[in-house]
Amino acid sequence: MNLEVPAGILGVLRKGRRFLAVLHENPDGDSLGTTFGLALALSSLGKEVVVAGGDPLPPAYAFLPGSDRLRGPSEVVGPFDAAILPDCADLGRTGTVRPAVESCPVVLNIDHHGSNDRFGTHAWVVPEASAAGELVYHVIMALGAKMTPALAMCLYTAIVTDTGSFHYESTTPEGLEVAAALVRAGASPWLLASRLYETRSESSLRLLARALNTLEVSPRGKVSWVTLTPADFAAAAAPESESDGIVNYPRQIAGVEVAVFFRVLGPDQVRVGFRSRGRVDVAALAARYGGGGHTKAAGCVASGSLDMVKAAVLGAALEAAGE
Repeated sequence: MNLEVPAGILGVLRKGRRFLAVLHENPDGDSLGTTFGLALALSSLGKEVVVAGGDPLPPAYAFLPGSDRLRGPSEVVGPFDAAILPDCADLGRTGTVRPAVESCPVVLNIDHHGSNDRFGTHAWVVPEASAAGELVYHVIMALGAKMTPALAMCLYTAIVTDTGSFHYESTTPEGLEVAAALVRAGASPWLLASRLYETRSESSLRLLARALNTLEVSPRGKVSWVTLTPADFAAAAAPESESDGIVNYPRQIAGVEVAVFFRVLGPDQVRVGFRSRGRVDVAALAARYGGGGHTKAAGCVASGSLDMVKAAVLGAALEAAGE
């Protein structure tokens, strides 16, 4: 695995003075940790950084240093020397911030998704990396920024969340070494665990209960799925961010090869999350509907009614799983 930061990326970051750092849609811990971390590091080097995202900050991540920097699309005012997109597999995932990104003369793409199409002026894509946070760690070290406890906390969060607390196959020796260095620099494993894994809102549990009540398993037990509608979120009084991780529950069933989470966004739009035990490449499934991700974790937004999307997606998942 080549973890040498491309000279083009370092050159832009060293020369530029004002940057736009962008979260992807429905940001997860890797997107948030890498983006906030980059903003903190570049700011410490005398740069101006505006962090932007089209979706609100998930409440569970409010503890992250730099989270108060997040701005909505209407608050983004250029010009910028460059846009930085960590953990973003394609330009479309920038959502409503995309016009601001496209107005930038230079776009830096730093990612670890195998489905990344290498967009941007400079792209550093390492699918073997455990998380985008691992790559950004090397960027920051190459720039000579001081690794403060706040910065370490951001990057540690990125790596821990994207490896499933080091449970997933994406966990690598290199990623563990970076995580150890971040803990030595002041990242707190207990703070992360207590905020993300030991504390849950009542609404998130009520939402999970509604999702599990829809649990279905295919006849031969190789595919399982759950579904949530806007009515479910309303009944649980839960924000969209509290559905994160629900797709992992059906995957826990013994014998299941592919788990699918259907989340209705509107009358003719359904967000689909995929998880795989390992034999099935769910990034390839997601790509059929314009999505992408990793071989074991991917997603897309499909057009059509819930029934139509379910029929198509489950048919493809059953075929891929050998059922």
